[in-house]
Amino acid sequence: MSELSEQIFIDNIRFAQSGRTLHGIILPAKLERLREVVEEGEITFTMDGCVDRGQTFLELDIHGWLKLVCQRCLEEMSWPIEVHLKAEIVDAGQLVESEIFDEDFDQIPAHTEMNVEEFVEDEILLALPFYPKHSEADCGALLQVKSQNENGSAFTVIAGLNLKSSKEL
Repeated sequence: MSELSEQIFIDNIRFAQSGRTLHGIILPAKLERLREVVEEGEITFTMDGCVDRGQTFLELDIHGWLKLVCQRCLEEMSWPIEVHLKAEIVDAGQLVESEIFDEDFDQIPAHTEMNVEEFVEDEILLALPFYPKHSEADCGALLQVKSQNENGSAFTVIAGLNLKSSKEL
């Protein structure tokens, strides 16, 4: 599998109808929108086209890791990415509103020049947590608070000082 060195555009209906497969590696530093929220990482993806019962589909599998910033302690953290998407390709006028569309797959518009890199980036961005944070056992901020609570918080120390000073008077 090789890193995508240039943008790849596909006719997504033809790609699906011919049962093609595309594999690649994407570095987040090369993706403009992802670069804003991710420190570093590596993503591999596989996109398969297929036709099932007269409908055309793209199946996208994304695997890898990203380095994000924990929003509790502001330290870097490694975040695994696992995405599986099955999307029906439909004409833009046939897209169904999500409230009435109850299927096991999404819909994407038919496009003669779909940018594969942007499609993968969109799915990664949708999979990212809104508020990334370490697990409670790994978060520096939570460990520091727990340590302070065990040793007595600053407020406990101040309260103790107030009691000592009032007894001395």
